[in-house]
Amino acid sequence: MVTRFRAYQLGTKGSSFSYFANGRFTVIEGRLNAINRKTLLAEMEICGVTHADDLHVTSWDADHCAGSELESLLGLVRPSRIDCPGYVPHTVNGDTCLDIIEAYRHEMRFSNRGASVRQITPAFIANRDYARDLAFQDTYHNPVHLSAGCDNDNSTVKHFRRGDFNVLSLGDVESTFIGARLTYVHHALSHLAAMADHPYEEAVTNLVRGAALEARFLVEERERHRREMDAWRAGFEHGFLRPYQRACVDLIVDAEAVKAARPAIGKPLSRRARRRNRGRVRAARLALGRQCHQPIRWVWPGMQGEA
Repeated sequence: MVTRFRAYQLGTKGSSFSYFANGRFTVIEGRLNAINRKTLLAEMEICGVTHADDLHVTSWDADHCAGSELESLLGLVRPSRIDCPGYVPHTVNGDTCLDIIEAYRHEMRFSNRGASVRQITPAFIANRDYARDLAFQDTYHNPVHLSAGCDNDNSTVKHFRRGDFNVLSLGDVESTFIGARLTYVHHALSHLAAMADHPYEEAVTNLVRGAALEARFLVEERERHRREMDAWRAGFEHGFLRPYQRACVDLIVDAEAVKAARPAIGKPLSRRARRRNRGRVRAARLALGRQCHQPIRWVWPGMQGEA
């Protein structure tokens, strides 16, 4: 069985790879320019394929999937399946890439091969079998949850395990907790590979110990996610919700306070009457302000706070 992995020069910031194992050709990252086009075509010729089986995109950042290049890449390699990041893009580039992928999927409906698109979300990963049960199948390790504060930590982490050697695609993950979890997976798989050389009882003990360690890492990562969400919610309240509420209340108070002024009847108001009206408006505004600027309870999922 031939297994090949190749990294491609782009001449600019970004990533481009391919992995060929067990007869499947996978293009990793959605990048294609004049520099890597020739080498990618040459690699496909060496592997004896005319199209890619998979296109694996780890992130919506332009250095991983460029909207200006993706359409050309899809036209060149014609993948049968596309794995997309599981988070919603927050950039024009990401939205453009999503539109191009959807248009490609629609176009391929009328071909003999067709094309499927998968979003690698936490739910997708949770519904898959454990790595120890998949033997030499590819496995996904991230995202197990979506981080609100760091899209890099939402990158897809995939372990290509079909060939004579493995390749771990990490995207742009930054979290030390993700690194610790991947370290645990590495040790767990090493223990499983060595089970034939150890007594059964010892192997079971190692698996139980490893499962407890994984559970601890998951608890710590959920706690980190909770802290991130708490910080985001606090920033959103202080930076947007409260100022927006105050601005709306001020507009309402101003509009209602003006009604306290007495209109002119038949002739223009005198200077003294205008001063009295200004006093009435100020008094009405103060009274309305005390009534309207009451604390508001912002209710979040799993959290309640008073603004």
